[in-house]
Amino acid sequence: MFSEFLAYLKASLFRSPEEKTFEVIGAQEATVALLVHAITADSVVMPGEGDRLRHLVQQEYELNDSQTDQLINHAYELEAEAVDFYTFTKVLTKALNQEERQHVVGMLWELVYADGEIHEFEDNFVWRIAELLSVSSRDRLRLKRGVIQGAETKATENEEDSVTKTEKEA
Repeated sequence: MFSEFLAYLKASLFRSPEEKTFEVIGAQEATVALLVHAITADSVVMPGEGDRLRHLVQQEYELNDSQTDQLINHAYELEAEAVDFYTFTKVLTKALNQEERQHVVGMLWELVYADGEIHEFEDNFVWRIAELLSVSSRDRLRLKRGVIQGAETKATENEEDSVTKTEKEA
């Protein structure tokens, strides 16, 4: 029995690089996998969240529709296979500077607030990711307030535009 176990260990540990079961991912894939988790953190993916994810990824990485779909689908697979967030945050911590890591946290806030509210699971998720990315609590909360204020400002502007349009039609 011990020899069988030893044979298993040798086969697992000494595989050629082509046979390794884990996948090396880049910062783009790691970011999108975290974004995917952000919209699924409260177990309900609202249409606004999925649309916002797609728009955010396409805009951030300047991708066409096909590339965007491919990246998001791959990110869903990566996120589903991941056992923890460290897999992704480790990649981002190595690849991104502090400002870029803060930008990732800002994108997470944009997604979790896409439906107009932040669920406690979503808030906890962004807090954990920010901690793993070494983004301070002060910066995390500043980014959160900025997303909420930006959304409120946009909503106010949309209301004013709608009133103006109605007045012009009358």
